[in-house]
Amino acid sequence: NVPIIMDPRFRFGEPLLPSKYSAMTIWEAVLVEGGIEAASKAYGIPEEETDAAYKFVVNHLGKLAA
Repeated sequence: NVPIIMDPRFRFGEPLLPSKYSAMTIWEAVLVEGGIEAASKAYGIPEEETDAAYKFVVNHLGKLAA
């Protein structure tokens, strides 16, 4: 239950995590780092946030992100 907010006052409404990283940034980190745990460690954020970002991009942006 990690909130992902889209507020036009911040980064033009890009989906942001509580850590203020964009969901796309963390999704890309999961791919580059080789998984959720590794991306979480690389960015210093909880795995729950990384998982939420990954699922958000896959479920809501789908092929647009690929």
